[in-house]
Amino acid sequence: MAFGETAIQSVALNSQMDRFQVMELAKEIAGLAPEKIVFIDHKPHPFDLIKCLDQVCEGKLPELYFHAFGDFTLNPIEWLGVEDQLAKTKVKIFAASEKQAALLNSFVT
Repeated sequence: MAFGETAIQSVALNSQMDRFQVMELAKEIAGLAPEKIVFIDHKPHPFDLIKCLDQVCEGKLPELYFHAFGDFTLNPIEWLGVEDQLAKTKVKIFAASEKQAALLNSFVT
């Protein structure tokens, strides 16, 4: 799929994947050498995938973009668990409303 001049590759993460499968997915993604990774519907939470990507990319993660569906407050442990990885790269979180953006801003420094 292409968007303008940018090629877009979709991959799927599902809750049935074990750690080995998530690592293989991370290797597949890293092999594409993306400049940005966009998480549109991140259920399950991409905690394991982000951790695996960090390992595969040797701490040099591409930019990460998240569309927040309201799960930010439902998965605080997972978000805190990837805090170190997110601090290593540019991160953007898109909110569905002004209220949600204000809530997210109260958590993120």
